[in-house]
Amino acid sequence: MSLAPPHPSDGDPLDDPRRELHVPSRKRVARAIAVPAILALTAFLGFKAYGLWREWLELRLELDEAGRTTIVGYPNIHHRPSYATIPPNWYRVEGDAVLLWAGWDPGVGNHWFHLGRGDLDRDKVTGPMGRDVIHAIERPWSEKVGGPIWQKIPEQADVVGQTLEGLPCVYPMVVIRKVFVVNDIVKDHPYLVLFDPSQPQERAVAIFDSSVKGRRVALGTSGYGLGKAAPL
Repeated sequence: MSLAPPHPSDGDPLDDPRRELHVPSRKRVARAIAVPAILALTAFLGFKAYGLWREWLELRLELDEAGRTTIVGYPNIHHRPSYATIPPNWYRVEGDAVLLWAGWDPGVGNHWFHLGRGDLDRDKVTGPMGRDVIHAIERPWSEKVGGPIWQKIPEQADVVGQTLEGLPCVYPMVVIRKVFVVNDIVKDHPYLVLFDPSQPQERAVAIFDSSVKGRRVALGTSGYGLGKAAPL
């Protein structure tokens, strides 16, 4: 009686030569690695592109703001602060007159505006800051469209304009907001350009004929505004 050798399946299945090993192909492995890598790279590039777009947009906004706020033609205009001590009685009534403090000069002392009683509502006056601390422009530079100064004004700059003496006159708002008052002369006729920050934007600038009895009247800033009254 002979004994048959044991069937390979009767032993360890790993030793079975008929066992098929399912080893993934190289293409499948590469694909399994490449797809997540591509997705991760795409997300990274998208994130970076979004960041660059945001930076570019912020830069454009900064450049536009710089263009709107660049003072062209008047690089040296600035406020001239007064370091004088404001008197406690900067608003006082003397008989039929109202005295309003205007400022102080060395060797001269305090200056006062003299108003008629009832001409000024004390509860609607802010200040005082001092006369001409905000320095008005007496004679603005002027030129025709296409001049060297005009060419430097960015297209996005805010301007206000009106036809005066048959000429279209345009004033950059960045200058008007800084000086509040512009005394202009158009064809030998005086005009006053006035900025009032207490008014809505569409009514903040007004242009007046500043000729009184045939004479030019140049105005400045009083150092006061309209609003909530300053404390006594």
